[in-house]
Amino acid sequence: MPKTLLVPPRSPPPRPRPRNRSPLSAPQKLASDYEDRKTNQNPASKRLEQLAKKIRVCIKCPLHASRTLAVPGEGKPTAKVMVIGEAPGKQEDQTGRPFIGNAGRYLDHVLEGTSLERTDFFITNIVKCRPPSNRTPKVEEVETCTSLYLFEQIRLLDPELILLLGTLAVKKMLGLKTVEEARGRFIENEGRKYLASYHPAVRFYREDLAQKIKEDFALLKKELKALAGNR
Repeated sequence: MPKTLLVPPRSPPPRPRPRNRSPLSAPQKLASDYEDRKTNQNPASKRLEQLAKKIRVCIKCPLHASRTLAVPGEGKPTAKVMVIGEAPGKQEDQTGRPFIGNAGRYLDHVLEGTSLERTDFFITNIVKCRPPSNRTPKVEEVETCTSLYLFEQIRLLDPELILLLGTLAVKKMLGLKTVEEARGRFIENEGRKYLASYHPAVRFYREDLAQKIKEDFALLKKELKALAGNR
């Protein structure tokens, strides 16, 4: 592939200073600053916000009927790492925020010593609304949510690493049948790097999986340190 030569852009000519312009009042200056921020906002950030607004009022699949709040996801639009779980749980449904409670605290523990924080990730789920009684999302619900929202979030974020948590995430994103087929290693798929594991909450009622989750998150922590060093 031929090398692309990067040519520095020419500096724009200086703006002429306006004459006889009265100073802005405090409210006018605040409004002006806000408009400047909107104008200079990252296009991906604006699009992610638009998607989040659509998700919060979405009625495209049956899950909207039983939810309290939809959970679009949260994090930096420039995040190098994206975390994708299966579906919101009870606390997430009540707050509209992903990956909170014990699972969120476990992630905070993993991040210790990496110089990264939870806010450096973008965290979301395969489906954006809690299924009744935490049942597994149905095919229609998964296809609707991923085609309308998740795949667009991934495209906009373009993360270097995607962490998949749970069987549903592994099946949908990697085409594998179980977490066990994917865990313990990094997987390259369609130009993206994936790491898969069980959801951290599982370790509370499946002691046999606790060690495997610990091993997978140790891999994650090692990779996060490398990414942090490249920032």
